[in-house]
Amino acid sequence: MTPAVMMSVRVDRSPRGDWEVVLPDQADHVVCETLEDAKRIAYLCAAHRHPCELIVCDAYHRVVDHEYIDEE
Repeated sequence: MTPAVMMSVRVDRSPRGDWEVVLPDQADHVVCETLEDAKRIAYLCAAHRHPCELIVCDAYHRVVDHEYIDEE
């Protein structure tokens, strides 16, 4: 059996000051006004991708949350 490929869902600040959720299988990013909204969307997206790595960065691009979500 081949190992599953780890996907990453990332939340980061855009150059325009919005919060972006970057999904591994989407060319476009989801843009949110607040960090809380972006984190909520990122968690929902990561919950449907197993295994998945969720990375949340602050406005200075520092990692503030890093989780591995694996199959249950």
